[in-house]
Amino acid sequence: MLGAHLCLWLIPYIHSLWLALLVAPLLVGILGALSETALLRPLYGRDISFQFLPTFGILLILDDAVKLIWRPGYHSLEPPKALAGTVHILHQGSLLAQGSPQEIRNNPHVREAYLGGSLDA
Repeated sequence: MLGAHLCLWLIPYIHSLWLALLVAPLLVGILGALSETALLRPLYGRDISFQFLPTFGILLILDDAVKLIWRPGYHSLEPPKALAGTVHILHQGSLLAQGSPQEIRNNPHVREAYLGGSLDA
């Protein structure tokens, strides 16, 4: 969750979804390494509950921080141009359908193959 929000937050500053997809996991990894080194490593060798409780506490703090900074709810962005266009749907190794996402969503063959029938029923 933190990585996704960081990525979404970074896009306007670095002007690239692809670069944000590379940078955000690195930032989360650095944060994880710092928290492990500073908070958990001193607890190694003790009972497992001494490691579990701070880990759970970090989880709760990060979850609340994400909600405080980026507000809870649904966040979306436009798909990158490299991913826009025609969608190809394969079924058992052969092309079942191709078209725009809306066309694929309304295609009866795709519905039958992947959903087991029509959504109208």
